[in-house]
Amino acid sequence: MTAYQLTHILDLCRPGGAIDFVLIEPTLIRVPEPPRFFFGNFSDQLSEHYFKMTHIHPMGVFVCQHTTVTAPYLITHDTALLVCPQTNIHQAHLDLILDQGHLDTPKNGRRIDSDCAMIFGPGYKIFGHWLVDFLPKFYLLRRSGYDISQLMFLFPSDLPIFALELLELVGIPCNNIVQFDADTESVLCERLLIPTTCHNGLMFAGLFRDGMAWLRQQIEAHSGSFEQNQSLERIFVSRAHAHAGNRILTNRADIEAMAVADGFVLVYPEEFPLLRQFAVFAGARQIIGEYGSALHSAMFSRAGTVICALRGDGVHPGFAQSGIATALGHHTGYVIGTNVPDSWDFTIEPGHFAAALRCISGGAPLGR
Repeated sequence: MTAYQLTHILDLCRPGGAIDFVLIEPTLIRVPEPPRFFFGNFSDQLSEHYFKMTHIHPMGVFVCQHTTVTAPYLITHDTALLVCPQTNIHQAHLDLILDQGHLDTPKNGRRIDSDCAMIFGPGYKIFGHWLVDFLPKFYLLRRSGYDISQLMFLFPSDLPIFALELLELVGIPCNNIVQFDADTESVLCERLLIPTTCHNGLMFAGLFRDGMAWLRQQIEAHSGSFEQNQSLERIFVSRAHAHAGNRILTNRADIEAMAVADGFVLVYPEEFPLLRQFAVFAGARQIIGEYGSALHSAMFSRAGTVICALRGDGVHPGFAQSGIATALGHHTGYVIGTNVPDSWDFTIEPGHFAAALRCISGGAPLGR
């Protein structure tokens, strides 16, 4: 059995070598834009976590010759097991898989001789990761000179149905999708393309705005236009009908009733077809919702849209919504609730939410 050494992918990169990096945008360094407003306890811990995110790695595509993928994002080249922080494949992610013994278990080998792209990574079963981590990678491939309709794309066999629907929306032919069983198979790729992730957990790359414009054009060209329903300009994105296992808003019914009384319409995105979901966000001008995957669909909202995210006072789940806002010209703020002890569930103080509603609905411009 081969003994693999954990190796950072950049340590193996050489121009014209077996692993190369096609640079699209260099490292970005800046202080994150603060939230447009916040109510509740924006603690010292949250502030430190928020403003430390000052560096975004270079944007580009790793081009790896004769490289193997297995279980489901263990990437090996010769005797190196690749750690790829720029693609959100960190050593901690790999350690979780290695503990299951995947590299010690014989696998049935498959081979792909044509160019093959790997856009997935940790979180590939979660809708929000597809929005902020994976879909923007199609744009990086295009910027690197590849026609995404001609590439092969590698995915685990347990890919969620919504992911296959997203691929169809973007225009990826089903014949170009190669799925492998992460438990029993390994795939040798003669030429594997691995685009970077377009954010650092909070801030997004400078190219993200153009990438989203291109992605919307791509979806509309293959799947139909984002028809806008003017009756849904003020929406509250509810998780009441979703299978949300954590980060539950414990007083959701009371908070939603306050929003409805203020003129917001409750929407349940998971009950719409994907194109309709994106169209709802594209048409909305004011959006409130619990922080999570559904709210990230604001990637399709227009510049100037006001977005109010409800979350607990722990570091998790982060502030990627702020990075989306900065990149796309949204006005995003937060109502910070209190986490239930030993849980990510949280409670929003009604008085804090009422203050946020006054801020959103009071007519004072949030723009500069």
